[in-house]
Amino acid sequence: MHRNEVQFCRDEAQRLLELAKKCSESRVRDRLAMIANEWLDRAKAKENLPRSAKPKSGSAWDKLRFW
Repeated sequence: MHRNEVQFCRDEAQRLLELAKKCSESRVRDRLAMIANEWLDRAKAKENLPRSAKPKSGSAWDKLRFW
């Protein structure tokens, strides 16, 4: 299944939060939660982009995708 950018960001946030829940060291857990929040912020920012500001197919962004 091909994920769009917003879904990728949300999936990364969820993965990091699940990892944080399993972590026993508080500093690592807090850092994972902070990174997860950054991924959620990216998802929200991408959702709020006007259509004309989103990268078009074949753009440099498409060439950098790894998911």
